[in-house]
Order: sequence, then structure tokens, then C-alpha cells
Amino acid sequence: MLYPDDVAVNVKRFVKRSGSEYTEYAVDILGNGNYRVKMTKLGNVSGYAEYYKIMNPKGDTIETFKDTFDNLGKLIHRKYKWVII
Repeated sequence: MLYPDDVAVNVKRFVKRSGSEYTEYAVDILGNGNYRVKMTKLGNVSGYAEYYKIMNPKGDTIETFKDTFDNLGKLIHRKYKWVII
């Protein structure tokens, strides 16, 4: 899948800052035309976390957040890291 250059630069920067403990990366186009980048990291004890970055088609970050799941896949909490209001 090809992305606009500005989106690709932002995705590369987001992934580059991640460590080797991340097991999965994905980029999706949302219904409103924005892009969602997801990185998955297994938990140190149990469960896992998914880190998200939402961008507009120009590559500007709209929000970043982390969802934490237990070992059964149940959402425990969402923590917003950065949001534009």
C-alpha cells in the first residue's frame, strides 16, 4: 500500500523510535481519510499493549495513545499520550 510522502515520513519516524520488543506493525486508512499506525508489544508479565498514532492525510499527528490488554485480550485501559483538540 502506498501512502502520501508526508504520512510515510511520520510512520517511519514513529516506527524508528520503537524498540526491538515490538512484534507487529500495521498501517490502516480510516473511513474519514486519516491514517492509523499500530505497534504491538508483549507485556513484561502478561498481556500486551498496542500503541497507536492517528494522522491526517498531510502527515500531521492528530493523536497518539496506548491500549493495554490482559492475557485474554480484554482492554484494561487506554492512555492518551498526545491529542490535538
